[in-house]
Amino acid sequence: MCAQSPLKILKLPFTLGLIALSHKLYLDTLNTLYAQSPELKPEPLEIYSDYQEALKVKQTLSYKMGESMLKNPLLFVFKAFGIYREFKKNRKI
Repeated sequence: MCAQSPLKILKLPFTLGLIALSHKLYLDTLNTLYAQSPELKPEPLEIYSDYQEALKVKQTLSYKMGESMLKNPLLFVFKAFGIYREFKKNRKI
């Protein structure tokens, strides 16, 4: 754990809240900008040439395991076997 002192541990929730608020303000500003100038909005993902390849990568076992680990690292140990079993079942089809 990086927060070694009790003061840093107490400060951590406020820091995370500040980051979340900053991100929300950024998204609101971006959406306002897109509403005023639609040509600045990025193209849909389906238009890019490697979109189909990216969809194939998302179906790999390593991608699914990594995604599960990032979403909830504490429950990953319990979900890993289920992800593997589902991958094997979908692979046979």
